Amino acid sequence: MTKILFICQQEGLQKQKEVLRDLCQEGYEVEQIGLESLDLSSPEVPEAELAIVHLHPDVPATWGTYLDLKHRFPDFPVLVYMRHHAVDTLKSAIKNIFAKKAGAA
Repeated sequence: MTKILFICQQEGLQKQKEVLRDLCQEGYEVEQIGLESLDLSSPEVPEAELAIVHLHPDVPATWGTYLDLKHRFPDFPVLVYMRHHAVDTLKSAIKNIFAKKAGAA
């Protein structure tokens, strides 16, 4: 099962629950983690095939987390999800990333 790390400012919000449920129904193993629990000081790549940062434009910490992930692990795929995006768009982006990874292997 493909593991996805879903990073968010605050865990348990209704919209996030809906997104996580939809991704699980697609067959992904999704681990939700709050910004305060994420340890980016480790040199280890996160134990997932993909990370999704639930970005809040008015919360600098979410921007910082995205930029830190991209800087520290440039080859690790990271998607940005904002509340106004359709879940189908997110699922399509995930499939595209995994298709590219499979094509490169």
